[in-house]
Amino acid sequence: MKVQRQKFGNALVLSLEGRLDHETTPEFREELMGSVRQAAGDELTLVLDLAKLDYLSSPGLNALIIASRTARKEAVNIHAAALQPMVRETWEISHLTLLVQTFPTVEEALQVVSLDAASAYAAAKASIKA
Repeated sequence: MKVQRQKFGNALVLSLEGRLDHETTPEFREELMGSVRQAAGDELTLVLDLAKLDYLSSPGLNALIIASRTARKEAVNIHAAALQPMVRETWEISHLTLLVQTFPTVEEALQVVSLDAASAYAAAKASIKA
């Protein structure tokens, strides 16, 4: 699984690609908790871009639940965006929607965070296409 971390204004976007299963969860857990700590220290909102996450296992789900509880204690908001159908089903069955607000797209999640975050993301996306 690949994890990419990028800051856009007052948001930290963590993009996941591949499968979050029992083999990839330990490394992901470290990356996620590091992102929560960074978000807490820099007063950022954490946005999980799940557009390229193909599979979410129980250990991966557990890592997300623990991170969301830690984030709540640290006054960090976590949003999730672009959940694929299989991931969305797991997310909803586990009631993770009660801990982490979900959005159809990263753009929509960032608009809730701030205009600055949404603008920075749009500019970065436009420069990649150019």
